[in-house]
Amino acid sequence: PDYRQIQFNSERFVPGHYRIYNYRRSHLASSDINASPYEYVSVGEWKTGRNKNGQLNLATDSIVWPSSNIHSLSSTTTTIIPISRCSEPCRVGELRQIQGDSCCWVCIPCNETSIVVESHEHERCEQCAIGYWPTINRTSCYKLQETYIDILSIQALVPICLSIIGNILTLFVVILFYKKRETPVVKASGKELCFIMLAGIHLCYLMTFPILVKPHVITCIIQRLGIGLGFSMMYAALLTKTNRIARIFESTKKQGKLRPQYISPNSQVAICSCLILVQLLLSLLWLSYERPSVDLIAYDRSVTLKCHMNKHSFLFSLTYNVLLVLVCTMYAIRTRKVPENFNETKFIGFTCYTTCIIWLAFLPIYFTAYETGRHQVHIATLCITISLCATVALACLFSPKVYIILLHPEKNMRLTKQIKAQANTLPFTSKGPTQSDYTSNHQKLTPDLSNNDVQSKSLASNDNEENCQPLVSKLTVTFQPIPNECKKKDKITKKNNNKNKPTIITTTRSDNILNNEKYQVKIKKYDDDDDDSLNSNPIQDEEGMLQ
Repeated sequence: PDYRQIQFNSERFVPGHYRIYNYRRSHLASSDINASPYEYVSVGEWKTGRNKNGQLNLATDSIVWPSSNIHSLSSTTTTIIPISRCSEPCRVGELRQIQGDSCCWVCIPCNETSIVVESHEHERCEQCAIGYWPTINRTSCYKLQETYIDILSIQALVPICLSIIGNILTLFVVILFYKKRETPVVKASGKELCFIMLAGIHLCYLMTFPILVKPHVITCIIQRLGIGLGFSMMYAALLTKTNRIARIFESTKKQGKLRPQYISPNSQVAICSCLILVQLLLSLLWLSYERPSVDLIAYDRSVTLKCHMNKHSFLFSLTYNVLLVLVCTMYAIRTRKVPENFNETKFIGFTCYTTCIIWLAFLPIYFTAYETGRHQVHIATLCITISLCATVALACLFSPKVYIILLHPEKNMRLTKQIKAQANTLPFTSKGPTQSDYTSNHQKLTPDLSNNDVQSKSLASNDNEENCQPLVSKLTVTFQPIPNECKKKDKITKKNNNKNKPTIITTTRSDNILNNEKYQVKIKKYDDDDDDSLNSNPIQDEEGMLQ
């Protein structure tokens, strides 16, 4: 046909003749550096006749398609026909977002904890609820298994062992102190405050179990009340005791030497109860302000249960107990130079110092584990810290007393009773010495008679013959006649100005026979017959005021 002629069909369309070229990399580019890297290669044609039908001649095998690495000179080609479409289908977990034409879209990935939901010809990402995780096809959510600290893990076994051992030792001390509650060592410790302190120690050890068990609203309430209450019972009793000792020894320095107020056992229990009540009110206020609940913390396809406890609220609840410890430490420092017989304050001071160190080490570890989500370390640290504080108080304050009660019972006897047991009656004549001198140095009874007119016998010497261990103090006694104005059974009280161990001497006239007067000697140390302790009734009268 004559291609120079242009013809129009009935639709006023000019039939055309088209050649089809494949634009591809030239084979000459690798051998000739001057050759063009790309070329057009004819692979077919399209002819249109006078009718509407056309004819396509295309050599599909001659068409070369570029591979994925089209920018590389060494890239290969392929004859596989690529897919040509507006948008690729979205993968699992991706959301189609329409852009422009309705047949084109972009794929937006959903969060790993979300599923893809279709609604009203549109798709959206929907977050799975806490404790749930998307299925593989990301069309629905399934419930995760709830986990909490494994009771057989090392993080749980260490606190549990500490708690069990501590509870056993605490109960042992409670039983021992109850049986020996009328002995001088227990009474000297202030038995009422001791039992309050032991109750607080026992409560601290018990708190390990509600912290480690599966969280529940009830266990969360027990945690909030028990931790603060256990600490306050320990440190409130400790503060009451140190405050009392400090007030007593400060009163002795005053010129009037007046007896301090509120030092009786009942007063001490009342003061301690008020301090504990403050902590209880703070805990109840915390419960009302921040309702106890159980949080579900999701970590990589697992959910962990834990009691809801804001770190700032927990720190606020401990502030009161930290304040009690700091005040106890201050009083322990102020009373560190008390007489040797009343040096319990050094054990109180050691308890306070060690407790402060434990808390300083605990706080960074606790809050670091809290922020990083290391739940098991967070819980184990809390349990171990509580048990360590209770252990320090139990070991420092009660082990010295248990040591004396069990291994040195001779030191746990009323000194008056010891002397009564081995110094019966001391006969002498009215022509005795003109001076009285009484000393006590905690050794066996050996009367030292500086005057030949004074005769004395000791039961301790008889006991030694039977291999019995004497239990009383050494007593050196010389007498002067009781004044004539004294009547039968009158008492003459003298004070021995021993700087290290001041002692009150009471001599009772038991017979009114002139030539055979008998006397009964009682030695008291800071107390009367009804009590044996500095912590019970340390100041009897002005004459017995501690120097």
